[in-house]
Amino acid sequence: MKLFLNDFTTTEKKLVFSDDAPWVTEILNSLDETTPLAKNEKKRLLQIKFTYRRVGDFFHLSGEYDTEIHLLCSRCAIFFNMPCQKRFSFLFTKNQTVDSNNCDLDVEASNLEDMIILTEDFIDLQAILNEQLQLQLPLQPLCQKDCKGLCPHCGTDLNHGRCACNKITANNPFGVLKDIKPQKNAK
Repeated sequence: MKLFLNDFTTTEKKLVFSDDAPWVTEILNSLDETTPLAKNEKKRLLQIKFTYRRVGDFFHLSGEYDTEIHLLCSRCAIFFNMPCQKRFSFLFTKNQTVDSNNCDLDVEASNLEDMIILTEDFIDLQAILNEQLQLQLPLQPLCQKDCKGLCPHCGTDLNHGRCACNKITANNPFGVLKDIKPQKNAK
């Protein structure tokens, strides 16, 4: 989805997207660690809003999204939905010598991500949304903060209770340590 610079005016404009937009569905499906939803499954929550306007030599684009990504827990190997919500803001310019401090833009500094120098006459909304969602994905997704994972011996999900296998086996190199008993203070 391209937003052309000649569409920017001094009046703020808004764009709202849902999962009906093919480019949005493509991004979410590429980030999901599961197969796309079957036709009879519930659609995911999705709200994406962009606002944009021109201020002098600058093109201000801000956005927010509220959705979920389908991930695989790195400890217990179950699929779960991770909520993703974020607000972001960018300044774009075609002028390579312009200073963002000279801009009369009332952008909250905590939301301003970056100033980007454009080489094209458009801003790629798909690339921006994809980047913002990828930045929220954890390296090791967890279904819950205190996920106990799987038993390394029998594969039982320890979140649902203890397993019945023997934790220390004969093949374990530390198995000989189970018979060591603490000695009482010898004088």
